[in-house]
Amino acid sequence: MNIPALKKKRRDELETLLSIFDQDNRNENHHIMNVKEIDFPEKFRPIIRRLQEAAQVKEVRDIMIVEDDFLSELNDYEHRIAESEKQKEEERRQKEEERRQKEEAVKLLLKTGMPNQK
Repeated sequence: MNIPALKKKRRDELETLLSIFDQDNRNENHHIMNVKEIDFPEKFRPIIRRLQEAAQVKEVRDIMIVEDDFLSELNDYEHRIAESEKQKEEERRQKEEERRQKEEAVKLLLKTGMPNQK
């Protein structure tokens, strides 16, 4: 389910609960939710309180920061791999194009009656 797609029109209780995690409900610190308990049914308020309390505990915040750093490094690594693969594919494509052009040049020389000199 796509959380941003939930926006204002919520069809059932599950979508209402998941809207707690709507990315629009965060500030510069991506771990702090800017949700108001009063905007949610009473039965969801303990969940909201628990999530907000967890973000206030230093140990939990530290773990979230380490996870963010790890994910950032992982994303950088994946990006470098993708760039390397893209570069290798481009080099392969260029070599193939050069080979094709040489092959066509040889065919053209043979067609015009010039001897094939290697």
